[in-house]
Amino acid sequence: MKLLPKFSLSQKVLFLVALPMAAQLFLIVGLTKVQNDSEKQLAETEQARKIADGINHLSTDVYELVGTMGDEKSLIALSTTEGPYLEYRKRFEGDFADLRRLAADKPEILIDIDKSAKALDQVTEDLVELKKSLLLYGSHFRDERRPMWRKLREDTLRAIDSELFSVGEKSRRLADQNPEIHAAMRRNQQQVMITAAIAGILLTVAIAVILTKSITQRLARMTENTYRLASDKPLHPVQVGSDDISKLDQVFHSMASALAGAARKESAFIDSANDVLCMVGSNGRINSINPACQKQFGFPREDLLGSHLRDLVLPADQERARHYFDRVHEGAAPDTIELRMRRVDRTIIDSIWSAQWSKEEDSFFCTIHDITQIREAERAKQEILAMVTHDLKTPLTTLDNALDLLANATAEKRNYYVGMAKRNVSHMTNLIADLLDIEKAKAGMIKLAKEEFPISECIDATISNTAAMAEARQVKVISQAPDLLIEADPDALARVMINLVSNAIKFSTPGSEVVIGAERTKGFAQIWVKDQGQGIAAADLDKVFDRFQQAGRSRGSQNEGGTGLGLTICKEFIRLHGGKIWAESQPNQGSKFTFTLPG
Repeated sequence: MKLLPKFSLSQKVLFLVALPMAAQLFLIVGLTKVQNDSEKQLAETEQARKIADGINHLSTDVYELVGTMGDEKSLIALSTTEGPYLEYRKRFEGDFADLRRLAADKPEILIDIDKSAKALDQVTEDLVELKKSLLLYGSHFRDERRPMWRKLREDTLRAIDSELFSVGEKSRRLADQNPEIHAAMRRNQQQVMITAAIAGILLTVAIAVILTKSITQRLARMTENTYRLASDKPLHPVQVGSDDISKLDQVFHSMASALAGAARKESAFIDSANDVLCMVGSNGRINSINPACQKQFGFPREDLLGSHLRDLVLPADQERARHYFDRVHEGAAPDTIELRMRRVDRTIIDSIWSAQWSKEEDSFFCTIHDITQIREAERAKQEILAMVTHDLKTPLTTLDNALDLLANATAEKRNYYVGMAKRNVSHMTNLIADLLDIEKAKAGMIKLAKEEFPISECIDATISNTAAMAEARQVKVISQAPDLLIEADPDALARVMINLVSNAIKFSTPGSEVVIGAERTKGFAQIWVKDQGQGIAAADLDKVFDRFQQAGRSRGSQNEGGTGLGLTICKEFIRLHGGKIWAESQPNQGSKFTFTLPG
């Protein structure tokens, strides 16, 4: 519920507190008005009572005056004696003065009062006329004065005519209603006070409920957002408004966005790492691991989560690993440890581990670096050193012996020893040249001079150059390749073909065939050389193109081996052309070497 969204929380509280106060103020104003109306009504009632009393008093005086006019003797006394009438006249003037004062704000009553006053003035005139008649005629002409006496009585009674009498009656009734009016006004006051009190209570409760609900609901929403943030769930939308809670929610969302950004950066940093980063619990199970495990171990990260660390480490290294992690847990471990691990394809890799113990997380934070290539390079270095030492030492020893024999040889033997020396020098020269070519190719120092020519030219030249070797081993080399046009460096391709065909002849059995074929497929020219030897062991197929490898061929003769540089040169030259080369073999069904060239 949105309550005054554009105001601050303090302003809302001030407003909601001021609202009941304003209602109380209106109540006071209302009660004051009711009280004023009551007092006004009371004053009007009192005024009406006094007016009614004044009219009654005037009526009494008039009737008393009329009562003195019972017979002619009384009338003569009234008209001839100034004392009695003057007394009545003063009383009438006092009555009219009181009535005019009481009815000063009531013009309609003043009109009736003035009419009564004029009527009494007429009575005075009537008495003056009677007095004149009595002075002139005395007691004579009584019958002639009788109408004058009658007129005097009528004018006297006219002083309290029906209109003034009606005003008196109305004022009397109004005065008589005063208790009822006061009772009704008290009831109205009570009703107003009760209604206002109930309304104030309801308003206060409603405001309290609205304010409490507004604050608690929004605070509950923020509390839920904290749980959502901790659970990595989407937050509720930011609360709109400018009050303190809305601003706090906006700051919370900004903080959540900053944390999410930092988490994304951290995750991106961890996910992009080449080394395996993982968190291993004190129970030895993997709680978290980055995607590098797919590349390093071949296992998807989902498969490794929850698995035990010993499932990856070779049994022979598990005890060392356990001892290492025990020391890390105790805080006195060496920096790193080398462990051999098994990939998903059952191959073995060498790795170096570093671990840190976190007491708060009850876990080890581990970094696993793959050093398989480093160890293989070290082993290859040793093998190369041994191979080169052997392949250079043997020819040099032979050359030294040949020179010793040459010094004491007869003329017939000298040519034989010279030829032996040249062959050994040539072998060492070729070995060094092959090593240099491989390193140049890896370093990108060989520039290809590509040109378009038929593949048949290269195949024919290869068959011609290896004819003597094939004849000596009783192997037949044949071509089944169509006349395809290819784009390549002729010299580099010739060297590749000669190495592949020579290798096939060397490991073929007498009487067998070496077949050369070619075809165009998917934008590539594909050339292969297939022999009918005993084949290559499956475990060695991926190693045949490594330096100083003998391809693991099961030939039964150790004298047919070479340095193992020929296939490495083939691989590097084909790579420079943008192609691929691979070997296929089945036990006792020969081997097939295939390479591709773009175009």
